Amino acid sequence: MINKLKEVSASEIFSFINAGATLSDVAKKYDVSSIAIHKKIKYFYERPKKKAIKFLERESFNISDNISFLLKKNRIKKEETNLPASIPAIFEKKGTKNIILINKNIEEDNYVFILAHILGHVVLKHHHVLEDGRHTEKISFFEKNQVENKYFSEEIQANIFALNLVIPEKILKSKIKSSSFLEISEIKDLSTYFKVPETVLMRRLHGMNYSM
Repeated sequence: MINKLKEVSASEIFSFINAGATLSDVAKKYDVSSIAIHKKIKYFYERPKKKAIKFLERESFNISDNISFLLKKNRIKKEETNLPASIPAIFEKKGTKNIILINKNIEEDNYVFILAHILGHVVLKHHHVLEDGRHTEKISFFEKNQVENKYFSEEIQANIFALNLVIPEKILKSKIKSSSFLEISEIKDLSTYFKVPETVLMRRLHGMNYSM
């Protein structure tokens, strides 16, 4: 049954759910079971996480080295340049050449996550990035405006990949003193260790059911 969903994008399914449809409603639309829809959604969230974890299992954890390795493996060059403040980075594909133009004025703690997010698109083979000649990246966690972006599901997957790559769950847990609640000072220390903004770290912690 799930083969009927092979050509159905996650964005399409999420657009119905965001509009108020239940899993049962969506299942009826595609003539599949609710279980098939659930599996499709589960795979959507697990795929980028597994990609990041699989890489981390082969390599020692060093954020800068991990990013550099993936850039080299995927034949991507990185260049710092002047870009508008609203644009952290641009991915350009020119024939066989792949270039990440990263805003030289972005804050240091945003640098690693932005690169990891774009690498997520590449590793997950997101067509809207790889087939476009120029993809302007604007990082968002899409809380309220999911359906406004045609490729919001791909952006969510790139975020999941980046979160798992730069803030591995096992390492994060080993650094946390409390079993459930984190103090502001601890969040600051962790964001410094993982070289990410506090907002990104808090998003990761929220996904792991920690309180702040």
